[in-house]
Amino acid sequence: MLANPGKKLWAGSTPIRVPKSGATWDFLVRRAEQYAQRLLNLRARAIARTETIAASNEGQRQLWLQAQRRGLLSANEAKQWIVTPDDRLCPICEAINGEVQYIDQPFSVGVMGPPAHALCRCTVGLSRKKLPVRVDVPMLGELTA
Repeated sequence: MLANPGKKLWAGSTPIRVPKSGATWDFLVRRAEQYAQRLLNLRARAIARTETIAASNEGQRQLWLQAQRRGLLSANEAKQWIVTPDDRLCPICEAINGEVQYIDQPFSVGVMGPPAHALCRCTVGLSRKKLPVRVDVPMLGELTA
């Protein structure tokens, strides 16, 4: 900015018009603070969106687990990974789109449900696809009881 008085420069996607008289120290500090604040706001928004998705999907999974314990859903019910199919779909989620797992089992990316990464927009739903039927085998201690 010091070497480009009167020019339009870019900080990321933000245009900065350098005064024709040149950039003063106060001008540089003010612009740097504005840019830092914008990045901080973007980060806060990203965290809020990601954590909201996580809470929503985990709440749904907990509801399904309660329904299984009460006998309202079978132990063989499955969940399915659902993506938002648009130009912002990432390779991580595209690879697991439609993957089906038991409700109490993690998906192939190692998570119980979305988000798989920051700003993930995926969700889960109960699947109509059937997985192999699980047979509950009693634990050793349960045989003597």
